[in-house]
Amino acid sequence: MRTSAQGGWHGVELRHLTALRAVAHERSFSAAAGSLGYTQSAISGQIIALERVVGARLVERIRGSRLVELTEEGEILVAHATAIAARLAAAQSDMAMLRAGSGPALRIGTFQTVSRTIVADALRRLSAEDRGVDVSLRESYETGCLLDLLERGKLDLAFTLLPAREGPFETTELYRDEHVLVVRRSDPIAARTVVSLDELDESRLIRLAGGRQAVGAMSVDDVASLVALVSAGLGVGLVPARAVALPPDLTVVELEARITPHVVALAWHRDRPPGPRARRFVELAASASTSLAGRPLLRAM
Repeated sequence: MRTSAQGGWHGVELRHLTALRAVAHERSFSAAAGSLGYTQSAISGQIIALERVVGARLVERIRGSRLVELTEEGEILVAHATAIAARLAAAQSDMAMLRAGSGPALRIGTFQTVSRTIVADALRRLSAEDRGVDVSLRESYETGCLLDLLERGKLDLAFTLLPAREGPFETTELYRDEHVLVVRRSDPIAARTVVSLDELDESRLIRLAGGRQAVGAMSVDDVASLVALVSAGLGVGLVPARAVALPPDLTVVELEARITPHVVALAWHRDRPPGPRARRFVELAASASTSLAGRPLLRAM
């Protein structure tokens, strides 16, 4: 299907793109209709109208099935439709804050280890420079959740780990964090200067949830919980080395074979470039990261 096309794209409507995204997600006209509260014929009509405007077939039925799939042209267009939806969601959020009597807040997604170090330092300096800055922090253990919010326009910036998942993101690397082993001082391993993970009983290894390096019997969401479990004698902990405070009864042992480090970065939506305050926060976070990289591995409380 190649019909028209130069100059006719002004006929594309938001409802057409919404229907295409629903069909792409549900892989069925009837399911897409149900998800949007329309009739199946209405969804079919919107897709036909969209195909006529753009001059290309966007959806094809899978032979021998009631399911459908996007054509190559459909895949391209649905990616742009998703970006448009994200920009509209961001605009809606900004307008809502304006109606509430406040300027747009700087919305930052973060996780615990950077909240206590990079974020705190960068916001302290930003507040000193700009007394009128309004900041909203959203903390999550799952960087994927933060990137989802960023993609939907609910955040302006999000801390993440590289490589980030695919999406409309631009990132800047802040620092790399090597992994070490946290042990009780009374543990025989504490007398070692270097240890290999291969030597450890996997049932004793406590790791952070979502880690890809080693599989242990126990995983936790945050470093503070991991440190508490190690302190209670329940195992040894595999953690990123920087920005962790240890109680006096714990110490750190370096790993013989270096595990892939945590690479901490800041991300933003490539179709919604950071404003002046967001850009300044990125600069201050980068400066705080430089200072963090110069600190000793794991500090005592």
